[in-house]
This record gives sequence, C-alpha cells and structure tokens, in this order.
Amino acid sequence: MRFKIYFALVIFSLIFFVNSNTAIAQTQDSAVYTDPAKSQTGAVYKKKYPTKTSKNSKSKKKQITDSSSLREFVKHLTPGGFFNFGISNGSSYLEVDPLIGYKWLNDKMISGVGATYIQYWFSSPGIPTRTTSIFGGRLFTNYEVFQSFFLHTEIEALNWAGKENYYGEKVKIWSLSPLVGGGIRQKFSERGSFNLYLLYNLAYNAHPENFPYTSPLIIRAGFFF
Repeated sequence: MRFKIYFALVIFSLIFFVNSNTAIAQTQDSAVYTDPAKSQTGAVYKKKYPTKTSKNSKSKKKQITDSSSLREFVKHLTPGGFFNFGISNGSSYLEVDPLIGYKWLNDKMISGVGATYIQYWFSSPGIPTRTTSIFGGRLFTNYEVFQSFFLHTEIEALNWAGKENYYGEKVKIWSLSPLVGGGIRQKFSERGSFNLYLLYNLAYNAHPENFPYTSPLIIRAGFFF
C-alpha cells in the first residue's frame, strides 16, 4: 500500500515538473520572439522612407538661412555713381559713371566696381561736328578714417583715341591709371551720401600722352544710395 502511494506521488511530481518547465519555456519564447518579416519590413521602410517631418524641417531651416544670408548681402550693397557735363571752347562732353559698392568693416569701408562712358563733341566754324567716345571701368576701395573724411584708391582702365597711326588717324588705346587720394562724404539720409573726391594719377607724369586727362589731378563729385 505504501509503495503504491509513493509511486503515485513520484508520477505526480514528474508530471508537475514537466508541465512547469513547458510553461516557462513558452513564456520565454513569447517574450523573445519577434516576427522577422515584420521586423525586416519596418527596418527597410525606415531606411527607404525617412520621416517626412525631419526632412521638411531641415529644408525649411536651410531656406530660412539662405534667405537671411541673401538679405544681409543685399543690405550691404550701395549703388551710386558720377554724372558730369561740360561745355568749353567749341567742345562739350557728357560723362556717366555708374558704381556698385559693398559696405564692410562696420560700414566704414566700401569696395566695388564701376563703368565709365564719356561722349565728346567738337565743333569749329565751317567744319562738321566731330565726336569721339571713351569707355572703360574701375575697381575701387575707400575707407572712412574720421567721420566724413575718407581715403580712396582705384584702378581705372579707359579706352580712348590716344595715338595717331601712319595716316594721321586717331587710334584707340587702353590706358591704365592707378589713382590714390581721398575726399569728403556728406550724408543726406541713412544710406545716401554725397561724395567729393580729389585723386592723383601715379602714372601720369611718366607718360602723359597715354592718358585722356590734361593733369594728374582728378576732381570728382558723386553719390551713393
């Protein structure tokens, strides 16, 4: 009788042990197991199709940065130029010199480029009116050293009828003028100013025949806006 009871208890314990291990294994498998198809699909989807929110935000930030940089660049641009007209001894001329500069170093320095066009008319009694033109360009920089006073340096290139050929005809040549000097700037608005220049041509005295000026000193008046 005791043997039967012991045997039954052993059998019952084995069954309980086996059932317990099976349940634990199933619980662990269910916790660890992940559908590989779903996992791979999700990874591929994220890789091929990144979230739109992050991409759009980066694009908007770049557009804002580019727009701000462009506005800042345009803010420092300052257009201007010279305009002259004169009549004397049977001749007259009209000069137009547009400029575009860029303000930097706390708006104390202006560097830029410009163009030049001058039209001359010559008239004498009994002789038809003759015309000639001069055109060219310049690179310039000026720096405000004290309130309204500034220093100026410039390289000017002009194409003009400067020499005669074998037949006595005027032939156009290029002249290169290194100009230095300074001037006075009088502001009439937050951005606009009237500028008076006194410049000196460093190369004039060596070969005055190569320049359309009659003196190494050059006086100009112009504006920046």
